[in-house]
Formats: sequence, structure tokens, C-alpha cells
Amino acid sequence: QTSDAHCFRQSVEAVAALDGVSLAVAGPEPVGGVWNWAQNVLGDRLIYLGWLDRKGMAEAISSSSVGLVTYQNSPTHDTNRPNKVFEFAAAGLPVVGTPNKSIRHLAGRGGFASIAKDFSADAFRDAIGEALSSEVNWIARSISARSWAQAEGSWTVSEAKLLALYSELLD
Repeated sequence: QTSDAHCFRQSVEAVAALDGVSLAVAGPEPVGGVWNWAQNVLGDRLIYLGWLDRKGMAEAISSSSVGLVTYQNSPTHDTNRPNKVFEFAAAGLPVVGTPNKSIRHLAGRGGFASIAKDFSADAFRDAIGEALSSEVNWIARSISARSWAQAEGSWTVSEAKLLALYSELLD
């Protein structure tokens, strides 16, 4: 998303400060001032992928180096459980996230994320740089991401948690 709620401007500025890094955006066609600004800042390093189906999303994730999970600092974003964390982790993609409580809890404890120290472009730049700092680091985070996704985000785990909740409610 290209909105302030998704810290798009900070993401663009962070990527602009990193040589050889591009930003791929999927979803509704972005239009307007902020998209035009981003194109001016990043040029051909800003890639619009379009609206992707499941197969297209899997291909996009597979060709990426990190998954950005960026949300503004708000009470709503402190309690959500972004699907993107699970999707990226299941694909073995290290995550770069904002320091929202929910993202720190999900991705931070799994050992596969670089969490920005704050919501600034500089903090995003540092977190992306950390995630891409070495191949050994990237591989370790990729393995951790897949392991975490299997343990925390699989349908089997979700089913067991849901059935346990129903059992508790019915007793």
C-alpha cells in the first residue's frame, strides 16, 4: 500500500538510501501525488507488480530478498496480526518490520526479522541493511522464518487453537 498507514514514504526514502535495493509494490494501482513522488525518488527501482493472485504473490515473494511489514504507530497496529508476516515467513523470507507491538511479538520472537528502532526512514534503512548484511545472516533468518511459520502459523496449529477455544467455551 502507498498510504501513510503503511509508512510508504519512509519505505521509499529508506530504499533510496540503499544502493542496489528496489521496492516492489503489489495491490491496487497506485495513483496520485505520493506515487508520483516515489517514482521521482526511486526511478526504475520502484516496481509496480499489479494486483496479484495467489500464484503471482508467491512468485513475487520468491523473487524478493526481504518482506516489508510496515504500519504506522497506532493502537490498531499494535494489536493486529498481519497476514504478511505469516506469508513471508512461510516462504522463508526474512521480514523487516516497524516496531509495533504485534510485529515485535510475532516476527521478533521468531528470530527472522529486523525490527526498525522507530518509524523513521533512517530506522527502516538500518533494518533493511541489517537484513541484507550477509548471506549467512539471510539464510539463518530464512530457516528461522520457515520454522516459525510451521510452528505458529500453519492451518494445523490454527485448527488446534480454535478447537481448544471452542472446547473451553463449551465447558
